[in-house]
Amino acid sequence: MKSERSTDNRDIKSRSQSLDRGLQVLEMLAASDTELGVRDLARELGIAKSIVQRLLNTLVDRAFIEQEPQSRKYRIGSKSFEIGAGFTRSGSLAEICLPELEKMAKAHQLNCYLGILRDSEALYLATIQGSGPIAIQVSPGDRIALHTTALGKALLLDMSDAEIRNLLTASRLTRRTASTKVSVPALIAEIRKAEKHGYTLSLGENIIGIYSFGAPIRDKTGRIVAAISGALPQAMMQRKALPQLGEAVAAIAERISQRLGASSRNLAASSRAPAAAKFVQAAGRA
Repeated sequence: MKSERSTDNRDIKSRSQSLDRGLQVLEMLAASDTELGVRDLARELGIAKSIVQRLLNTLVDRAFIEQEPQSRKYRIGSKSFEIGAGFTRSGSLAEICLPELEKMAKAHQLNCYLGILRDSEALYLATIQGSGPIAIQVSPGDRIALHTTALGKALLLDMSDAEIRNLLTASRLTRRTASTKVSVPALIAEIRKAEKHGYTLSLGENIIGIYSFGAPIRDKTGRIVAAISGALPQAMMQRKALPQLGEAVAAIAERISQRLGASSRNLAASSRAPAAAKFVQAAGRA
């Protein structure tokens, strides 16, 4: 695990080295599945343990990280969570989306999600627990694969074949279930079909027995800035009802997009083909 370093050409003298190192410590702790010690962090950063210890002391004092009493190692603290939560609260995107997601969860017994593209993954900004039997296993700030999820696929809808290929091949396409598509050409073909209907599908591709529906959110320029999705167990619905639920998720995404200033000509609905059922059938066979 290596901390990502800045690659810009700005003069290092124009930035705070201590702050840069402190932020790298936070990034490393956030990315780690286990608590890290002074020696671990010093080795990764390539700096003296005494410097790392001063950084850790400051971060602990400000509650950005916490020290585990027994192991004396460190993990992310409550203040880091508050800062991250502030990101989702501060923008008009979250303010507009959350009430709509809550309505969608209630009306269709869906677990609902809002996410954005970050590097070669989707980053969750919000999750809403529906009234159905699925328990949400992800939280705001978690990342998820693009190729296995309806939300991830929705974020790819406007990209060219080359852009999708470059993005998906930048990371290994893992097979989450027997239904997961790990062929980039097959995924591109599915996304091209999804463009015509305004929504994407994941039919047991991320979690066995879970169907999800995704749709893009556009800003006033028509650019995709985020995506929403809804998920429910396969057993809760008949396959012939899939197109109607996909259309419902797409309609909610369009309503959010309009509130962000997107015009009707920029929305997926304006070019949606009527044969949505054929799209569902094709996705299931792919």
